[in-house]
Amino acid sequence: MNQPSDISRRSRVSRRKDAYPVSITQLIVPVLTDLGINLNALAHQQDLDLSPLRVAAARVDGEKLDQLLLSVLEQIEPARLAEPVARHWHPGHLGALGYSWLSSSTLMTGLLRLQRHWRIVSDLGRLHLDEQGAQVVVTFERDSGHDRLDHVLSEVVFAMLVRMCRANAGENFAPRQVRFRLAQPPDDAPMRAVFKSEMCFGATQNQLVIDQAWATQRLVTADLVIAGTFDRMLAQAMAELNRDDALGRAKAIVLKTLTSGLPEAADVASQLHMSARTLQRKLAEQGTTYADLVEETRKDLALRYLADSGKSMSEIAFLVGFASQSSFTRAFNRWTGMAPSDYRGREARVSG
Repeated sequence: MNQPSDISRRSRVSRRKDAYPVSITQLIVPVLTDLGINLNALAHQQDLDLSPLRVAAARVDGEKLDQLLLSVLEQIEPARLAEPVARHWHPGHLGALGYSWLSSSTLMTGLLRLQRHWRIVSDLGRLHLDEQGAQVVVTFERDSGHDRLDHVLSEVVFAMLVRMCRANAGENFAPRQVRFRLAQPPDDAPMRAVFKSEMCFGATQNQLVIDQAWATQRLVTADLVIAGTFDRMLAQAMAELNRDDALGRAKAIVLKTLTSGLPEAADVASQLHMSARTLQRKLAEQGTTYADLVEETRKDLALRYLADSGKSMSEIAFLVGFASQSSFTRAFNRWTGMAPSDYRGREARVSG
């Protein structure tokens, strides 16, 4: 099979406009130092300005950072990255999102926060959760146009997630299974030492599988008041990111109009001063559709309302745009595999 040339790969990467928070990028310094790599020399080679690393609120050019990581991969085996990332990572690298995670009542609540606010971490790549019976499956999807880079960043993201879970749930935490699309490396011992779980290489998706017993147990670090404070900060950060983003702006319009019925894509596009076709194209560029955007918005909103014991099921059904409680129940069952009353009861038991 013909492989794409380095030039074509670079051009595919360069079409993206992405940035990473400096708090995450700062992790590169100790990780590369541990690996014996001269960051300053690499940065000079790639014309990457490292001065933003000293500015707390800055964001670093994602395209140039990706090119730097590609240079790193020419010097090391990808499997070597997980161990230093896990050693140096702390939820605080994510700022308000990390501290919101630390104050979550369960790992599942923290993972949902991370999924909801992933764009604060990076515009490139999607993190999403699925509850599958006795397990929670965390999937990370990324398509930069360079498979090796995408594979290794999946390894880094999962090493970060496992480190964060251990910060909350204790050092005994281990996922049930870790699945990677990449082929098994010649030496996978460093990865196994980090994840301490069954490893599956050559999988169809990059996934972290966590037992519900871990995901739903009450955490001693839980603090709903602190979590609420950081959630408000995260909402403001997301609003800033969404200001010039079709997906975020469309979602905001859907949220605002749900109680009046579901808006048509053409109506939302009109409010965004674009055609329905242009809106669908912009959503497709971000890996979604208008129908999926509406479903995701309703689900996120329903989960938040269910955490408020003062809201009845019929009220929540109305607030998320359903004509009846029964239609809301069917949709919620489709989203989560359980009835909304069962979900609320489970969360109440966990938080009690």
